[in-house]
Amino acid sequence: MVIVARPERGALVEAARTTGELRAQGMRNQYLAINGVFRATDSADPLAAAFERRAASMLAAMPKELADIPRVEIALRPHNIVGL
Repeated sequence: MVIVARPERGALVEAARTTGELRAQGMRNQYLAINGVFRATDSADPLAAAFERRAASMLAAMPKELADIPRVEIALRPHNIVGL
């Protein structure tokens, strides 16, 4: 089961709740996809750096229920992702 969340507090809390419910149902094979992770291309840009720090702090404070699930981080794209 792939659980998808944004690097935002509310989304991560909901993902933790979901993973707990799935585990209670016996679904232990879970994978976490963090979608829309911002990476600054210009570290001198204070706004971009702040966005990157915010996402990093949310991931660092991720609920403990998600800590042991294998995960992948998907970068934020400047356009809609459609198709394969």
